Amino acid sequence: MAALFWIYSFFDVWVLIFLKRRFIIDFSETSYFCSRYMREQKDQQRYIGEMGLPESGPSIIIIAGMHGNEPAGIYASEYVFDFIRKNGLKVNGFVTALKGNLPAIQKNVRFVDKDLNRLWTDEYLQSDDDSVREIAELKSLHTELNRLCQQTNGDCLLLDLHTFSAKSGIFAMPSGQTHARKIAGDLGVPFVNRLAQVLPNTAVNYYGSKGIDTLAFEAGNHEAHESVDNMISALFVTLVSAGCLDEGNIPGIDNHRNRLKQTANGLPQKMELVYRFTLEDASQFKMNPGYTNFQKITKGEHLANLNGEKVLAPLDGYMLMPLYQKIGSDGFFIVK
Repeated sequence: MAALFWIYSFFDVWVLIFLKRRFIIDFSETSYFCSRYMREQKDQQRYIGEMGLPESGPSIIIIAGMHGNEPAGIYASEYVFDFIRKNGLKVNGFVTALKGNLPAIQKNVRFVDKDLNRLWTDEYLQSDDDSVREIAELKSLHTELNRLCQQTNGDCLLLDLHTFSAKSGIFAMPSGQTHARKIAGDLGVPFVNRLAQVLPNTAVNYYGSKGIDTLAFEAGNHEAHESVDNMISALFVTLVSAGCLDEGNIPGIDNHRNRLKQTANGLPQKMELVYRFTLEDASQFKMNPGYTNFQKITKGEHLANLNGEKVLAPLDGYMLMPLYQKIGSDGFFIVK
């Protein structure tokens, strides 16, 4: 047993050294980051954390892990909550974070039976189909989100954290409300108009249609360490922008802003969705290698193959979310 203990401790030290080199995080503030955050997620509790009081100001409701193979939002949320707690920061209003698809998170897959982020309709919410595990997840998450939204007294923002299968290119998707668009602007990354409304049956779309401010943030590749960094920076900037945290209490807040701005790489901040390539069966779709978010493409360019036939770009524009996994309902988008 003693030997196992020392092997385990040795492993922790080397993982911590690796993470410290790769992340912009101040590890002196979070000594147990390695063991708590980066190991397999076995805690199946819905809540990551909550702080503050709803009646004292604005509210931010964070969803992380709506897709089970996108854990970066969970790691980032836990880090930010721990930072706030350890530094005794005052929270103006209310901030909470919830995990999305618990069974899929446990298995590290996008979904188990159906994509949870394509089920946000009244029909699915009223369904009694117990053969689809995501239906139970949908109802459970919906109950908690409704309760949280109803208890807020000030501005309320639903923030949905995601990563993607392409290699690079972070962006935001605000709903039409002014509050969400203001925060998206403060992030300093490209935000894509109309995309949140076009994607079918997402949580952002569903709650946006109910009059709630919603914002989705896409932080980078599923497996990239930088995606967690981007999430942490986006969370701090969002909490400051919304008025939940005082800017002067966050060391390095300018570094967080600069990180997001540099990652945006000089792209226009506002872009418009102009084309969506939908899929019925992603297993028959193969994106040509090398495409990244916001890569320039030209009309007639060979982008992918579907059922053995070429898929050509229908117009000039910029690539968005090319699909490099076997599961998904969209092959790619084009924005301008």
